[in-house]
Amino acid sequence: MTTAPPGLSEQTLISQPESRAKAPARGPRLGTLDLLLLSAWCGLVGGELEVAAHVGSRAFSPINQLYLMTRHFAWLIPLIDLALFLAIGAPLAMAARRWPRRAGWWAPRLIIVLALLPALGLAGRKIYMEAWLMVALGIAIHLAPMLERHPASARRRMALSLPILLALVLLQAGWVFLAGPMLRARGQVGRPMPPAGSPNVLLIVVDTVRASDHPGGCNFLFADRSVHFLKSSIALSTYWSLGTKSNGEVISSDSY
Repeated sequence: MTTAPPGLSEQTLISQPESRAKAPARGPRLGTLDLLLLSAWCGLVGGELEVAAHVGSRAFSPINQLYLMTRHFAWLIPLIDLALFLAIGAPLAMAARRWPRRAGWWAPRLIIVLALLPALGLAGRKIYMEAWLMVALGIAIHLAPMLERHPASARRRMALSLPILLALVLLQAGWVFLAGPMLRARGQVGRPMPPAGSPNVLLIVVDTVRASDHPGGCNFLFADRSVHFLKSSIALSTYWSLGTKSNGEVISSDSY
């Protein structure tokens, strides 16, 4: 027969195992390497989503045709995002290792929010960024537990898809470097030379469509101190030709 030690009753001995069994267990958390892998994966995926948002906004909004970025954005944005997310993920992973309960919960959700927010803001420019932040946070809160419940499966899938994402970035870079010479060679075929002494053209934006919301285009200051209204439906080749210096283009006045 078991007797209770001095100071402890049988009721206490019976309730101790039950209280330990009812103690809430801490939920699963991603490890340090998992967070670093998630940072790299979200950096590439977020960069591709941002590129898609840029391309989509130009395709569906004629106003954005006048606001051109360098064509290398198609591969620069994913690589820059990859470096930024690794720089952010490293301290988050160390914080999650030091404080696994709180930092381990916030780290993956913050990484997912940062990956989604730029693309959402570009896709819906007329919606407040605070609203998109709430949307991204809601997606992250629902998506992160899926990764935490099956960390091994999530780690394997991210590790397998990372080379595919890097190969996609290389394909985009190759397309940009090859498409530029091809377009220039195609545009110079059969183009007449300008007359001798023709002036160079310099374009200065007087006002912008985004700032003043003019329908159909915006005003530009030319090198001869004249102001012309350029239509937003202007061909990209004409727009580039207007802004080049000593490149030998001949542009008709009715093309812009």
